[in-house]
Amino acid sequence: MKKPRFAGDRIPDELKAIDQWVVFRIIPVPGGKDKKLPLIPGTETPAKPDDPTTWRGYEAAAADALRRDLCVALCVTPETGLVFVERDDCVDAQTGEVDPEAFAEFWELDTFVEFSTSRTGLHAYAWGRKPGKKCKQGPVEMYDGRPGNRFAIITGAKVDGLSSGEIAERQDALDRLHRRWFFAEGIATQEVRTPVPPELAAADEEIVRRLRRMAKGARLYEAGDFGDYPSESEADGGLACLLVVAGAADPDQVARIFESSAFYARKDERHRRKWTRRADYRRRTIESAFAKVQP
Repeated sequence: MKKPRFAGDRIPDELKAIDQWVVFRIIPVPGGKDKKLPLIPGTETPAKPDDPTTWRGYEAAAADALRRDLCVALCVTPETGLVFVERDDCVDAQTGEVDPEAFAEFWELDTFVEFSTSRTGLHAYAWGRKPGKKCKQGPVEMYDGRPGNRFAIITGAKVDGLSSGEIAERQDALDRLHRRWFFAEGIATQEVRTPVPPELAAADEEIVRRLRRMAKGARLYEAGDFGDYPSESEADGGLACLLVVAGAADPDQVARIFESSAFYARKDERHRRKWTRRADYRRRTIESAFAKVQP
């Protein structure tokens, strides 16, 4: 029996409860981008994002998709309160490895994340509202039904180690990501003014560059600001996680870059001793970061 094109048991129930589903037929185009045809479930009639009479409930769409080897898709409209986030060409088709920069962006969203139909891109779904008019630029897209409804093909191929498995309300994170993707003042497009410490190796320098392109990473590394965390100890774990997300390969590299940060430099004597003298605390913090990011 052929494997279904979607994992229905991993699609969040919150999405299934929205009665705005259609099916999609994927038509391969040699040497080009696959053609995707939206259909009313159980028919060969085209479905339309601006015509609610062509949408059905999840169960009807899923049953038809399984029967005819099709994909399922949800129509994202302003009334759903859902934001659909997509980034193409950020996953290695052979290894399944996610580009570190994309991993950091979707990890910060902290919501349901899945692989795209091609398994070379990522989708995320969060409750909120797209904070501006821009919705597409190069490989990145963000939609909430404004200015027009949008079909989102849902695979249910949850990205383990990155996806929370549930739809979360993430307006602040959506705001930051939208600025980063679509506006010059976003962190990702700013010139880094502070030079990388000269004692860092070239590999470390690349990790620092990636870290500075993350909202939380920039605040911790550049400004020593741990206001995103309830305590300084939790900020220790947060910075360690961000370093692993940015590509740090081993505990020594995490510790080395951690200790070059403004966050570490601004620690008072008591908290600095906790990190430097308590090898067990430092080891647990770093091991926990690797376990969370690379389970």
